This record gives sequence, structure tokens and C-alpha cells, in this order.
Amino acid sequence: MLPVPLPDALLIQYPDDCQAHPPHVESFLAWLDSVSAELWRVLKPAGTLYLFCGPKLAADTELLLRSRFNVRHAIPKSGTFIG
Repeated sequence: MLPVPLPDALLIQYPDDCQAHPPHVESFLAWLDSVSAELWRVLKPAGTLYLFCGPKLAADTELLLRSRFNVRHAIPKSGTFIG
């Protein structure tokens, strides 16, 4: 079975200024907000979204997602993060 190509509307472009190390926080959160708006639009009401986030922006990311979604669980990563 051949893979089905995604329509252009579903391809998510990551902004260039977020590619910097470390990324520009406000730019990244604005981008994530626009992506979460699209995810909210296409997910079913009882749909599930899993998102990995590193420890540096975990709190900001969770607050942003809580403004749009019903966050039921936040699963902390155990162990040491090296990044």
C-alpha cells in the first residue's frame, strides 16, 4: 500500500525564527497557538492529543493548550533531560 500524500492544508510549517537554538519563545508559542487552533478544529469532541514538550517550555505550553483544550493529564517525563 502506497502512502497517501497530505494535502497542503495539513502540512504544518515551522517558522524559521523558531529554528534558532534556543528558539524565540514568543514566536514558538504564537506558532503553537495557531497549530492548536487547527487541531481543535479537526479533533472530535472526545479526541485525544498527545504532545511531547521539553522542560523549558512545558508550563507555557500546558497553559496555552489549557486555554483551548480540556487537559485531563500531564505526564511528566521521569529521568534526566539532556538537551
